[in-house]
Amino acid sequence: MITLPKWRSIKPLFWGAVGGSAVTMFLGFFLWGNWYTEGGAQRLAQETSRTKVQEAQIAILAPMCAAKFNAQPDAAAKKVTLKAADSSYARRQVFDEASVTLPGTSYGDSSLADACAELGLSPPKKS
Repeated sequence: MITLPKWRSIKPLFWGAVGGSAVTMFLGFFLWGNWYTEGGAQRLAQETSRTKVQEAQIAILAPMCAAKFNAQPDAAAKKVTLKAADSSYARRQVFDEASVTLPGTSYGDSSLADACAELGLSPPKKS
């Protein structure tokens, strides 16, 4: 007949395993491991893809916005206002709302307005 070991001899092994796994999880999730739960990984992936999509949209729309801005009859006066603008909100107000609105949103985007302002205020490139 097989005799089971006494609890006294297994107890340190059991608590060592519990403590070791707790320390491993703490280090993995919070300090060095960069481990994520499934929900955290999905949230991070969505935020990253949303940011990348917005960056691509801004790269495409900013030159069109700047060209539209520079083609206005009162562009010189608006450039003075744009140079005086001290916040992204103030810069966004100088542009037509439709020019600085990203697809799928109903409000002006400050990042697009900033990129449009940078291109609108820069001197035209000579070919």
